[in-house]
Amino acid sequence: MLCVLMTSFLLLDNLMSRLASCIYTICLLYALFLEYWHANEISSESLKIADAAYNINWNKSSTEVRKCIQILILRSQTPLKIRAGGIFPMTLEAFQSLLNATYTYFTMLRGMMAK
Repeated sequence: MLCVLMTSFLLLDNLMSRLASCIYTICLLYALFLEYWHANEISSESLKIADAAYNINWNKSSTEVRKCIQILILRSQTPLKIRAGGIFPMTLEAFQSLLNATYTYFTMLRGMMAK
């Protein structure tokens, strides 16, 4: 969608249409960035759960509480990942690769339009 919007920006002749296309593209980029940034923050913050659980005073608790804390520590050592479409993890690196692919397709379309 970003590639199509950027390409339509080149095809439009009216200044107001170009401005609307540019604003829509910026808003779409901003919305995508916010989604990917928050998903990345959830992933990085989920790794801190194990440290927080270890730092509480669980050694002096009952055996049942100690077992629960140990299970919590073991399970929280793998980060949570929000996946786009259930396939790709939403990280800032994935957002950067999305932008790189968009720019590649845009330059390819612009080159085809120039011929």
